[in-house]
Amino acid sequence: MQRISFAECCEWAAVLMLAVLTGCAGEGPYRAAANPNSLEVAGAPVVVLDTDLQRTLAVDTPVLETRSAAGLLAIQVGLRNRRSDEQLQIQVQTIFKDKNGIVLNSVPGAEAPWTTLTLSQNELVNYTAQALQPEAVKYTVRIRYLANKR
Repeated sequence: MQRISFAECCEWAAVLMLAVLTGCAGEGPYRAAANPNSLEVAGAPVVVLDTDLQRTLAVDTPVLETRSAAGLLAIQVGLRNRRSDEQLQIQVQTIFKDKNGIVLNSVPGAEAPWTTLTLSQNELVNYTAQALQPEAVKYTVRIRYLANKR
């Protein structure tokens, strides 16, 4: 077995320290990037945000769209619990957008609320939402598990 001198040990320690410090001196904070393959980015009308929820929740398509007498867009989508052995607790949110895809009512504090729904075994619920402005022509219905109820 070959012995390493103190000088060689110090050289290796310096190289290791340089490698560690160089690795830590990256480009700074994390840069957020959208997933270009996500349904939400692709403009899908209904997006199920939790992967395992996609297996237990059936979503009727197409989404039914109507206009009120005041010209407000209203949507209805059927949501069915596929489980025959337990209830499903979810939250649903609809984000309405104008013809350019700009979110309406996007002022902090005025975000679209999440509606909590409890679906019994195999139950079908028709979720409805109505835009607050006649400029709404597009929408995204977002569905997630109720927080802490997975």
